[in-house]
Amino acid sequence: LVVESITSAILRTLGLEDQFRWGALEGTLRMSQHAQLPEVAPVRALSLWLAAIGYFMLAIGELLISWFPTAGGLEFTLQTVGLVLIAVGLLLEWRTHVTQRGWGALVFFFIALLAYAAVWFPYAFAPDSLGTTTATHRGFFTQGIGFFCASIGTFIVMRRKEAQLKLPTNSHDRQIKATFMELLLIGLGCLINGFSWIWVAKEDTRMAEFFLPVLGCLMILIAVVSAREILNVQVGRPAAVFSILGVFVFTLHWALDALPTWVDQDWRQSMRVAGVAFGLGGVACVLAAGHKAKAARLRLAH
Repeated sequence: LVVESITSAILRTLGLEDQFRWGALEGTLRMSQHAQLPEVAPVRALSLWLAAIGYFMLAIGELLISWFPTAGGLEFTLQTVGLVLIAVGLLLEWRTHVTQRGWGALVFFFIALLAYAAVWFPYAFAPDSLGTTTATHRGFFTQGIGFFCASIGTFIVMRRKEAQLKLPTNSHDRQIKATFMELLLIGLGCLINGFSWIWVAKEDTRMAEFFLPVLGCLMILIAVVSAREILNVQVGRPAAVFSILGVFVFTLHWALDALPTWVDQDWRQSMRVAGVAFGLGGVACVLAAGHKAKAARLRLAH
């Protein structure tokens, strides 16, 4: 009840309370009075709130770096802790992840988040090292490892989905909703990003440095857009829209850096765009928590 009250207050502040009224949600979840209600995302509200806080901390950290480059280690601490919170939210759902996707995928996704957190962790203690050659290459390598782990985890999910197709149609195991094409696009997108940050990011030209990350993120964006109907059911249409917008803006921030005419030597402007992307991700998690709370009440009344 406390989580639901907080969620409703935030939705009213955002002006989206009407999106979650009983009638609208019934129209989404229930086709008739006797129809079986489709499942929303099997995720705890606490995990969604941790992810939302994590994304907002990432957004604040990016914006602080872009506007106050000499503020100290606070912004890097926020980014590190934000990613750790998202990773903790993932671990809280370990039983669901293991049942639906397997241990392997969970481990690799968790390592991917920690690797991305490790990009910012050293700067929290030595903020003056930001921009140095050694620190930059270390960050590129760590980020590449994270993307490689995310790619491996996604391919493990593909293998799991293939195994599920061999089960009887009346099996009670949770089915992976994403299509093979969507999983393939995400896996290849992460793989391209990993390859780029480890081997290509040392190039001097902006096009060579950022072209592959743009391509990889674009593939992930196509997969997310393709899965919009599943997202509409599991997290609600508003959360799905903000999720797609977040991935789009994140792709845009690399696309701007790839432009040869884009003047942003210290990446300050692109960091602001990335901050907006992370903020959109946080809003998507808040809306998903609201959708889950309303869906739970609807199921009790059904």
